[in-house]
Amino acid sequence: RTSNAAITTGSWHLFGATYSAATGGATAANDITLYQDGAVIASTATNVGTYVAMEPHVSPIEIGTDTAHTLRFFSGSMAFICVTQRNLSAADHANFRVLINNFYGLSL
Repeated sequence: RTSNAAITTGSWHLFGATYSAATGGATAANDITLYQDGAVIASTATNVGTYVAMEPHVSPIEIGTDTAHTLRFFSGSMAFICVTQRNLSAADHANFRVLINNFYGLSL
């Protein structure tokens, strides 16, 4: 998915995404929800017809890069990267926001 919202640079934000796998296949991006600072943000599905499903292959998770590994690499700072095995709810994302605010002394 692609966010429809502009991201303010120079300040901390909490970003998250969930993938429910409700439909999968060529419309898998419809099953992704994007979050900023614990709340759902507007986004557009970027479905491609070649996707089949999440599968247990040996490829590593990549955060902050695209599939070419060098183009559009994220050049900012990252903290608190969390990967879970389950689909997080909107309440889970909101709770992460509270935890991050308390731990880092932020007010996201």
